[in-house]
Amino acid sequence: MKVTRAELSDIPAIIALENECFSTPYSASTVMSSLENPMNFVAVAKEDGVITGYAEFGNFVDAVFVDRVAVFSSHRRKGIASTLLIAGEEWAKDLGIDALMLEVRSKNSEAIALYEKHGFEKIGKRARYYKDPPDDAHIYRKQLLK
Repeated sequence: MKVTRAELSDIPAIIALENECFSTPYSASTVMSSLENPMNFVAVAKEDGVITGYAEFGNFVDAVFVDRVAVFSSHRRKGIASTLLIAGEEWAKDLGIDALMLEVRSKNSEAIALYEKHGFEKIGKRARYYKDPPDDAHIYRKQLLK
């Protein structure tokens, strides 16, 4: 598996991931804007040249925010999401940022397990944050070593 910065040619695969993995998927224009934003790092994981997952990270000055992590269901449990998270951590370190943050649906036990395995700690909650379907958001933070 290889993780690289996403390119415009990767948008169709990213949209397919969005549609499979999220109840409110990003549009192609949203993905394009993210790719073009110098404050973002959009990474794709590829196996034999085929995209199997992607992640979007945003630089918010004092922390890097994990905006999206998605892996095709046919490729889950292979360490792809973990590898994408590590790529985001490395990007944050390269920027001199020492923390990652994210929000996750309270009912998404698989994602919560992944984040906790990677050292994220729950620091708060946003009640009724998600609309489709309704759910609370748990806020997680990971301190990176300098």
